[in-house]
Amino acid sequence: MKKILYILILLLSFYKVYSQNYDLIVTITGDSIACHIDSITNTKFFFEMKVKNNWIHTYTPIGDITEYKRNEINKKTFVIKSGTTFIESLTEHNKNAVHTTIGFFLMYAAINQNYERLIWKSQDQLIHSIWIRVGIGTGTFFMDEGRNYLSTLSTLAGNKNSYLEISLGASLFGDYNYYHIYPAATIGYCYQKPNGRYVFRTGNGWPELFYLSFGICF
Repeated sequence: MKKILYILILLLSFYKVYSQNYDLIVTITGDSIACHIDSITNTKFFFEMKVKNNWIHTYTPIGDITEYKRNEINKKTFVIKSGTTFIESLTEHNKNAVHTTIGFFLMYAAINQNYERLIWKSQDQLIHSIWIRVGIGTGTFFMDEGRNYLSTLSTLAGNKNSYLEISLGASLFGDYNYYHIYPAATIGYCYQKPNGRYVFRTGNGWPELFYLSFGICF
C-alpha cells in the first residue's frame, strides 16, 4: 500500500512540474513569472519556479506582487527565458494560413486556393514577416478557362493587425495542355491578428488582378 501511495505521489509531482498550465505572478519590478503557487499568507507569497533549469521553492514579500492568476499560462504560448520560467514575450503561434482568393477585372475572373507558411519574423515595423505561398486555381477570360499554379514570397510591413503586403514569384497558367510561365505579384492590404484565427486580404496583382481573400490562421 505504501509503495502504491509513493508512486501516486511521484505521478502527481511529475504532473505538477510538467503540466502545460502554469500560474502567473507579476512583480513590482515588471517581471512576469510562470510558476506553481503553493500558498499565500498575510506577509509572504510562496511559489515554485524554475531557476537554472531546476525547479525550486521560494517566496517573496506579498507587497512585491502586483498581480497573480492561477492556471493562466500555457507554456506553448509564451517565450520563456532559457533555464527559467521568466516570461519574455508572447509566442505568435499562427505560422500557417489557408485562404481563398477571388479576383476579377472586366471579363476576367479567377479563384485560387492558397497555403502560406511563415518563414521569418521580426519585431521591426518596416518588415514584420516573410511568408512563402503556394496556390492552385482557375481563371476565365470570356469563355476560355485555364488553370493556374503559383508560388510567391510575401512580405508584410506594419504592426499590430494591419499590414502592407507585397509578394513576388511565378505562376503557370494554361489550358490543361500547354502552360505559360508568368510573373506572380501582388500589392495590397492584409488584416491578420498575431494570434487571431482569421485573415483578410485585398489588393491587386497577377493572377488575381483586383482581389478579395478570406482565410484562417493556425
